[in-house]
Amino acid sequence: MNLSRLLILAVFSFPLSCASTPGPDPSPPPPTATVSSTAPPPSEEPSTGLADIEAAIKANDGERARKLAAEAISQSPKNPKTHYYAGVGAELTGDKDAAEQHYRKALSLAPSFSDAAVNLSALLLDKGKATDAVAILKPLATKAPDDALLQTNLATAYAAAGDQAAAAEVYAGLMKKEPSPETRLGYARALIALGKKEEAAAILREGVARAGDNRDLYAAFGADLAKAGAYDDAIKAMDRAIQIKPGADLYTYRALFKRSQKNNDGARVDLEAALKENPRFAAAHFYLGELFEAMQKPSDARKAYEKAAELEPESPRGKKARERVEALKKK
Repeated sequence: MNLSRLLILAVFSFPLSCASTPGPDPSPPPPTATVSSTAPPPSEEPSTGLADIEAAIKANDGERARKLAAEAISQSPKNPKTHYYAGVGAELTGDKDAAEQHYRKALSLAPSFSDAAVNLSALLLDKGKATDAVAILKPLATKAPDDALLQTNLATAYAAAGDQAAAAEVYAGLMKKEPSPETRLGYARALIALGKKEEAAAILREGVARAGDNRDLYAAFGADLAKAGAYDDAIKAMDRAIQIKPGADLYTYRALFKRSQKNNDGARVDLEAALKENPRFAAAHFYLGELFEAMQKPSDARKAYEKAAELEPESPRGKKARERVEALKKK
C-alpha cells in the first residue's frame, strides 16, 4: 500500500484578479496533494499490525491508525515504516506538527525513504517553507532521475520557492517521458515566469489537444495560454470548457481574454452571461464596471462597482470597487 503525496499545481482553482489587469492572477497556485504510486517504503525491522494500520488509513480512520501505529512503534521503534504510517494517521486527524515529526523520524531512520520525503515536503509547503521542501527532496531526486514522483515534487517545490529556472529544468526532463497535464501546466508556468512565452504557449497548445472532455483542464490551459499572450488559443480552450459546463468564472475569464484583444463588446456579452449564471459573482460585476468605464459609461460603471462592493465589502476587490465609485462621484 502506498500513501505518498504527489505535489501538483491546482488545475483550475486560482482566483480571478482583483485589480485592473488584462487576465487572471499570474502567480501559480500553491501545490496540493493526492495519492500516488511509488516503490514500497523500506523496512529495517519487522513490525506487527502493519496490515491493520494500512486498513485504518484506507478507511480514513486517522485516530485508529495513530493508535495502532503507536503500538507498532513501541514494539519496533526503529522501523521507518511505522513512523511513516503514524505520520499519515496524524495528517488524517489534522495534526500536521505530529505528522511532520513522524516523517522526519522515518527519514532519519531511512534517508532514502522517498514516500516520507514527499509527504514531509508537502507539509513544509503547506507552512510556506518551500526552500526546506527543496532541501528534503533534492538529494533523493538526484539519486533517482527516473522517479517521476520525486521529480514532479521537486519541480513543484522549486516553483513554490521562486526558482523557476530550476523548476523548468526538472519539468523539461519530465516532458521527455509521458508528461501529465499537470507537468505541462507546471512547465509552462515556469517558462512564462522566465519570459519564454512562445515556448510555453506551444506546450500548452499540445496540452489542450489532449484534454479530452476534462472541463477543468481546458479552463486551466486557457488561463495559462492567456498568460502566455496566446489569446486566440485561450479563448478556444475556454470555449470548450464552457461547452462542457458553463460557469460564471469561465465566462468571466473569457471576457478578460476578449478585453485584452480590445473586443469590448464580446467581453461585455460574456460578463453579462456570467451574471446570468450567478448574479452574485462579484468579479463579473467588478470587471463590468471597468469595461463600462472604458466605454465612457460612468453611470453604468458606478452601478456595477457598487454591486461588487456590496457583495465583497471586505475583499481587495470590494475595496477597489469602492475607490472607483468615489472617483466616479468626483467626476
